[in-house]
Amino acid sequence: MAAPGTVVAAGEAEPGKPDVQLLEALFSPRDRLFVLKLEQDIIDFINNSNESKLDLPSCNSFYRMLAHRLATYYSLEHPTDDSLKAVRLLKRGPISDM
Repeated sequence: MAAPGTVVAAGEAEPGKPDVQLLEALFSPRDRLFVLKLEQDIIDFINNSNESKLDLPSCNSFYRMLAHRLATYYSLEHPTDDSLKAVRLLKRGPISDM
């Protein structure tokens, strides 16, 4: 487990810890808007007590990976379905209420 305030290496996403690939995407002119919009969608989902799942739109494999990493950051479940080109996010419980 990473020490408080540290960045987690790529491939080692942990709840509440920024992931290297997420941070790189935030500084990439090509990927920044996607990450910011996705984060806002996730925050809106977490704050909506009536919703228990969020189906993200289809996207490329890199953006799906970023969605999984951001879901981990916000302590959301994100089961993998190889038949889909999209990510489904599920609330775990009180931990998600960030």
